[in-house]
Parts: sequence; C-alpha cells; structure tokens
Amino acid sequence: NLIKRRVIKFYDKQILWYQYDLFYKTLEKTQDEQEKKELRRKVKKMREFICDNPSILLSTVFLSVLS
Repeated sequence: NLIKRRVIKFYDKQILWYQYDLFYKTLEKTQDEQEKKELRRKVKKMREFICDNPSILLSTVFLSVLS
C-alpha cells in the first residue's frame, strides 16, 4: 500500500476538504429547510476555516481513521 510506504502523503487541508465534502453531501440530502439553513451556515464556516489554515503535512498514522 502506497500510503503505508509513505509514497503518498496528505496535508491537513486535504483531510479537511474530505470532511467538508461529506458534510456537504449531507446538506444536499437534507429535506428540512430549517435544518438546511443551519447546515449551510456550518458549511460556510468550515470552508472559511479550511481556506484560512496553513497546510501542514500529516503523518499517515492519522489517516488510518479515514480508511
């Protein structure tokens, strides 16, 4: 596995964008308008947070949680 051999490395922003994508997909599936409004606010905050943070290389040890 390339990740285990550390050939492929990930930055924290990549992990955050992955989490953002999952959250955004939840937003798209939501039917309730009030809940959608709250989720949109959270998505916006999350996007701003990701864009404002510097990229830091993560160890592959932390990536096992995403698998």
